[in-house]
Amino acid sequence: YVFSESLAAVRRDNEWVYIDTIGNVVIRSPKAYSYNSVRSFHNGLAAVRLSTNGRWGFINKQGQLVIENIFLFPADFIKKTALQTDINGDKVLINMKGEVLLAEYRLEKPFNEGYAPVKGKFKEVQRASADEVLYGLVDSLGNMLIEPQFDRMGEFGSGLAPVLIGSQQSELIRFPSSSISTSYTGGKWTFVDKDRQIKFDPVFQEAHSFHQGLAAVKKNGHWGYINPQGEFVVKPDLMWAGDFHDHMAVVRLGENAGAYRGRFAYMDTDGDVFYVLEP
Repeated sequence: YVFSESLAAVRRDNEWVYIDTIGNVVIRSPKAYSYNSVRSFHNGLAAVRLSTNGRWGFINKQGQLVIENIFLFPADFIKKTALQTDINGDKVLINMKGEVLLAEYRLEKPFNEGYAPVKGKFKEVQRASADEVLYGLVDSLGNMLIEPQFDRMGEFGSGLAPVLIGSQQSELIRFPSSSISTSYTGGKWTFVDKDRQIKFDPVFQEAHSFHQGLAAVKKNGHWGYINPQGEFVVKPDLMWAGDFHDHMAVVRLGENAGAYRGRFAYMDTDGDVFYVLEP
């Protein structure tokens, strides 16, 4: 591994150790167990997988195991919290003491721009209740910014998250895997900021998260792209619109494309189509 916080993990004599910048071994596993795998240091902690049970915990720069090895997969600490995968396969947010934050909620999507959508925990019933499928918003420190109240919510981007309001939910069935099948009828999409402010009128049939300053939205049966001010940068005349990555998105052309209607193409963030894919 490359050096991180003046330490680097290396494999030496069939064991993982950490060395300083002049090559001295400063951390090695205790005699009682070994490190099967290791990660680099971030915010003073490094993830290590112990030979005793094959699970991950965290050590400090003195080599002390400060967070118990109970995780299936590790994640680095960012802003003093980390989203880990526990022994049930669920995502849990922990602080640098290993304490689980937001224990009463389920994290539904990854943190983006420091925020993530959450739902309430399942109760011990087979059929989920309505309040168990509503979305709220938390920050990466575990603070609840918006109590669960939206029918659906996408990832945060450009300071906003798409939300569905006013729909009717059905088929709220709990499965052993803790996933649910939920269908929605009616309702409209809009966008909300971290201060609970609805930014635009709920007029969209569908809405994606913002990527590179633009969000794909569906209005009156057609897709287009809006900016964070709610203005259409690409008018809604597309049959489908994907998210932007590296300033490019795949779209399905609409009526204005003439003979190319229904064809997939690449579009840039200026709304220019420059390559039509073969049918």
